[in-house]
Amino acid sequence: MRNFLSHINKGLFKGRVNRKQFFFGLFFLLLVGVILRLIHPPGGFLLTDIFFGIIGFLIFVLYASLIVRRIQDIGKPVLNYIIMLMIPIFGFFVLAYLFLKRGSKESNKYGPPNTETNFFKMLLNI
Repeated sequence: MRNFLSHINKGLFKGRVNRKQFFFGLFFLLLVGVILRLIHPPGGFLLTDIFFGIIGFLIFVLYASLIVRRIQDIGKPVLNYIIMLMIPIFGFFVLAYLFLKRGSKESNKYGPPNTETNFFKMLLNI
């Protein structure tokens, strides 16, 4: 567990993700979430609720990681846009624009462009 938490702190939110990788990652995580919801509808046993709750939290962390790395690909500071997301309608449109905007082709302060072709390595940033 300690190695997992150190990976989250050091690696999961570092680096960049281009548009194609970002949208494939979002689609994959959405698909996993839908399948988990179909397998385990609400109101099950306590242990399965806890298990699927932990899986749901891990999916949330991966979503957050993709969003942070996508904003870093554009070269923008992440905290400003996370705060902007709290403004109900305006934040949604700003983030939608950023998700569709082309990332910088050269290195920025968050690192070189991501050229990883293995989908799961990109998703987990390993």
